[in-house]
Amino acid sequence: MKNRARTTGRPLIVKPTRDMPPTSADSHQNPDYTVTKTHDDGGGVFANVEVAVIFWGKYWSRTTPPPTITSDTYYQAFTGVVTGPYMTGMRQYGFTGPGTMLGKWINDSSDPANGYSDNDVVNMLTAFLDANPAVPIPADGHNRFYAVVTPPGLNNALPDYGEHKDFTYKGKTSTFCWINDEGTLTDSASTGVVNTFSHELAEACTDPFLNAWHVDGKRSDGSTIVNDEIGDTCNNEYAIININGLKANLQCYWSAADNACILPQGTLRFLIDKNTFGLDEVKEAIKTSGGVFSGAFWVALDGYSIDTFNSFKVEIETPTGAFASLGGITIALTPATTAQPNPVYETSDTSVIQRIRYSFDVIFASPLVTPFPASSTDYPLTATFKVDGDTVPAPNSQDTVNFALVPGADPYFSNIDPTDANAVSWLSQDLRVFSLAKGASALPGDGAAPVFTAGQSPYDHIQQLIGYLNGNEAYTRPVPATSPDPLNGLVDQSGYETGDSSVTPTDASHNANFNFALARVRLMTDNQGSAGAATNVRVFFRLWTAPSCDTDFDPTGTYLSTPAYPALPQAPLASSASLPNDPSGQAIRTQPFFAIDQTGSKDYDPTTANNNIRDISVPVETGRDSVWAYYGCFLDVYDASNQAHLAGTHHCLVAQIAYDGAPLQFQAGVATNPGNTDKLAQRNLQITLSGNPGPKPTHRIPQAFDTRPSRAFVGTGGAWNGQPDELMIDWGHTPAGSTAHIYWPDVAASEVLALASRLYGQHRLVASDANTISCPVVKGVTYVPIPAAAGKTFAGLLTVDLPIGVKAGQEFNILVRRLATATPPPIVIRKSAGEAAQPADSAPPPAADYRYVAGAFQIKIPVTTEAHMLRPEEDTLAILKARLAMLGAANRWRPVLQRYIDYVAGRVDGSGGNAASIPPSLHGAPPAHTGGHGEPSHHHRHECDEEKLRVFEGKICGVVFDRYGDFEGFILDDEDHKRRFHSRERAMRELIERAWRERLRVIVMAEHDEPMRARTVILPVPPQ
Repeated sequence: MKNRARTTGRPLIVKPTRDMPPTSADSHQNPDYTVTKTHDDGGGVFANVEVAVIFWGKYWSRTTPPPTITSDTYYQAFTGVVTGPYMTGMRQYGFTGPGTMLGKWINDSSDPANGYSDNDVVNMLTAFLDANPAVPIPADGHNRFYAVVTPPGLNNALPDYGEHKDFTYKGKTSTFCWINDEGTLTDSASTGVVNTFSHELAEACTDPFLNAWHVDGKRSDGSTIVNDEIGDTCNNEYAIININGLKANLQCYWSAADNACILPQGTLRFLIDKNTFGLDEVKEAIKTSGGVFSGAFWVALDGYSIDTFNSFKVEIETPTGAFASLGGITIALTPATTAQPNPVYETSDTSVIQRIRYSFDVIFASPLVTPFPASSTDYPLTATFKVDGDTVPAPNSQDTVNFALVPGADPYFSNIDPTDANAVSWLSQDLRVFSLAKGASALPGDGAAPVFTAGQSPYDHIQQLIGYLNGNEAYTRPVPATSPDPLNGLVDQSGYETGDSSVTPTDASHNANFNFALARVRLMTDNQGSAGAATNVRVFFRLWTAPSCDTDFDPTGTYLSTPAYPALPQAPLASSASLPNDPSGQAIRTQPFFAIDQTGSKDYDPTTANNNIRDISVPVETGRDSVWAYYGCFLDVYDASNQAHLAGTHHCLVAQIAYDGAPLQFQAGVATNPGNTDKLAQRNLQITLSGNPGPKPTHRIPQAFDTRPSRAFVGTGGAWNGQPDELMIDWGHTPAGSTAHIYWPDVAASEVLALASRLYGQHRLVASDANTISCPVVKGVTYVPIPAAAGKTFAGLLTVDLPIGVKAGQEFNILVRRLATATPPPIVIRKSAGEAAQPADSAPPPAADYRYVAGAFQIKIPVTTEAHMLRPEEDTLAILKARLAMLGAANRWRPVLQRYIDYVAGRVDGSGGNAASIPPSLHGAPPAHTGGHGEPSHHHRHECDEEKLRVFEGKICGVVFDRYGDFEGFILDDEDHKRRFHSRERAMRELIERAWRERLRVIVMAEHDEPMRARTVILPVPPQ
């Protein structure tokens, strides 16, 4: 109900405190009284309301001259209220989207009487609906709201401006409201047709039958208020805004989430990919790419559909502020290309409220006009938008984020290749991964490069390769920007987009594969020789167990080192903390790899020659100011103990420069990730083939991925004090008709959907089972909220079902980013010359939380034929089965691998193979096995020294201990013989004792020349 109480002047617009959650409201105003409780009394709400507007009386059609404010003008304003951002703040009350306008009608067959009653309105509606079959009537499954506007000068029998009530028509109950035409579009008091319409609409949606959402409170005189509606709480709170091409006075409504009266006009946020710029990387960018940092950040607007964005005449302004004002820095929209449109929408459906995302570049002039500061310095940048030419006021309709300039000189990575227009930071040009068989060279085009000899260990070879690169001017002298990168000469470096695979144990000639990583570290300084040397520079290599967006720097979690943070790191450690949902203690997320030995005990020992700790200096040479240095490691992914931790087929690798002279800084809540610091380089690419023209299972693209939960965002009383993180999935050119699924065994799908309904104006996420959400692939972006969960890390499976009809030779690329929230230090306002200095006792203004990209990974889907897919999928299936057999029953990855194996088995069968005939093996499918038609497979596998294994299968019939009681081995009964195997490993003892107690059949693999020494023991997958 809208009462007649008036106030003089406009209420104060109050900026929310930091503990208020972000909403889609720009105006926050004080309620008419102190709210003590907001409660749901259990009634239904009008989600997706459908609005019909009826102008009652001859005044609207037969007046001469026509009304000053016509019915068309009012309907234009009503449409803006219903379809624009106004309703987005009601998501907290179970309201799931914008409304729909059913149309406008004039009933000039009768006139309302002065003092008309509610019954008069119902009788008019009934007669009008009877006489006008084109007008939609109340119906099951439709939340219809009939707004009746009367001529000016008339009053209802109640002393109010408007009221909403329910009515029944032909047995179907719906809701109506009447509105007295008083005031103008921009009347400064809490009156007027549009003001009253917005008030009644908010209440009708949240309390259509007077039994849903209500507010209790206390007036200043101590009297209490019970069961107010969300409009009544804010009766005297309103603002004149631009809406749908008009200026109109709109009513606020109560938001329990904000603890304020709100009037949503849209939410504008920075989404930061890069807001930290080092001097050396800027100099490099000026030399190689014209100083352009493409797509450094986005400005994202929530609350509008494409239609309302246009009809409201919205403009996204180029961000301004101290950072943009620095001499030599330009902020500009990223040029739109076919590969990267600008802006990007969530969907091409123009009526859907969605996030509209604009990409911006940061460009540094040459030479630098503003010298870099002597110490790291922050400069604010503010984003705003306009509606119909007027800048929408803060708080949530503007956003301010600090951008930092960091001085040099110190070792750094340059993560973007300026010669590749499609280069991205999560495929750093300075971090490369490659596979090598013995007898081959990592640099096949370089005749002097070392060859991986048959008698050489992989650790010896990577040290030899590092030594060769660091001693060769062709690799240590930086090449011009127009020249090919010498590392492109590494094997399989087609665009250097290779990913580290842990399911290809052999190469195309069936030789054993060995995986390696190389990192190139750059130094730029005017001080040559020892005067400018960076001493004792280390590089740490960490492999994530599965693709992950969680590569932002966390020295207490995924980036563990010794000594522990905050001490300067000397060597990396595995991230292996046991979690409540993984009592087996196998929750490893990151695993370090090394260049000298498996444990890393020698890699970072300064007394060991040719290791991963070295001094870097620019040679003394006229005009020389830079140098490249190389570090590397053997990625021992086929080691059985490492395989037990791997979930996906490709993985995320990050290299970290550990230099005591410029240590990588960590500050909780601040965005430090491979794309935003020159001390980290990342390689994160998942490659999964799709078949053509085979059956549906060969078009199903599964990939495991690892996700930490959002930090807690719900405070006491259930109010949000933050915002959940989100997956931001750019679908690229993935074809329409595809469907995506995210399986999180430790997450209820209903929880994700509830978060999505509250966060987004509209979404297309659905629950396909209790722990799986699904959505259609769109020509744009899909956002998926990540729930909070204490002590958990979410093992997941992301699957894309491509439609039948994709063709061999096509390729689709999907980019998955994580949006997280950063809580930066206060923004420092820097005075320009001539301005008064800030008083010493005045605190700088607080910086608002901002959204940043924590990390990203890419899914590459090349389309090929099923015949080409078969053998790789058979190897993948064998390895995944073996990994599953090694996992404890409570391991967080177990349910993911079970579903993953089902999907890969379907891919094998759909490609003409026989998934059931493939036994678990960490070395891939056996050399020959029965195919899908009962014939032996013609696939063969070369048995090199590392692959000559004897395989036995049976049950454990004895456990052997020596005279001191120490575990010494076990006896296997393979039905033909009882065979004794030696082992003294504690983990092996635990595995063998489990197999003995549970009478499990096991597979034992041993070397041909050491048949009594168990190399691998596999517990087959139990029947489901």
